[in-house]
Amino acid sequence: MFLLDMAFFLGFIFLTFALVIMHRAHALHHTTKKGAVDGTYWGTYSHTANPAPVAPKVDHGPKVVNGKLVLPKVVQGSAAAAVGKTSYAGRR
Repeated sequence: MFLLDMAFFLGFIFLTFALVIMHRAHALHHTTKKGAVDGTYWGTYSHTANPAPVAPKVDHGPKVVNGKLVLPKVVQGSAAAAVGKTSYAGRR
């Protein structure tokens, strides 16, 4: 029984060791040098890009002007204006 246990654990250790060796043999080593940058790397960063102009955000909500509540104008045909209203043909 002791020999079977030893064979199992030695096989497991051998398999683990073989996997490590195979991984290291096929791993990508020394493909790049630290700090090695070619001349075209900084080409896209050589000038500062102008940011796109941002349109000012228009506030369409209610406002308080001179202590009075001012509501925005209702746009004809908008869904917000038609909420809760029914057409005349809808009443029967």
